Amino acid sequence: MADPKGFMTTPRETPTRRPVDVRIQDWREVYEPQSFEHLQKQAGRCMA
Repeated sequence: MADPKGFMTTPRETPTRRPVDVRIQDWREVYEPQSFEHLQKQAGRCMA
């Protein structure tokens, strides 16, 4: 089971946004890709 206080012990890190002038040229995601390990760490903040 995940840490029930993960949202308090792990700081929230918002992903980096791609520059607007690059984003308007394609239909890809707004945010830069993140590593799987980083996503797992942030998912540990989830209370559900």
